[in-house]
Amino acid sequence: MCQAVYLHVISHNNPAFHLYQKMSFECFRRLHGFYLINGQHYDSFLFVFYLNGGQSPCSPLELVTLIVTYLKNGLKLVAVREDL
Repeated sequence: MCQAVYLHVISHNNPAFHLYQKMSFECFRRLHGFYLINGQHYDSFLFVFYLNGGQSPCSPLELVTLIVTYLKNGLKLVAVREDL
């Protein structure tokens, strides 16, 4: 299971941006127009801090396995509903 702490920072909050980097959060993605404040859109930065020692616990193989499992279970549910 992936365990991480995520947080958003409005793009013009430079002190927070630098504080989170200093605290070992990684800037994961920029989200364009994420905030709407007084009719104005602002970008957000999404930061992540992994709780397992600083790296993503999800390998590509684990991710593919998880997706396949969900798809199989979803198809079983559809088949059961069609039988009803």
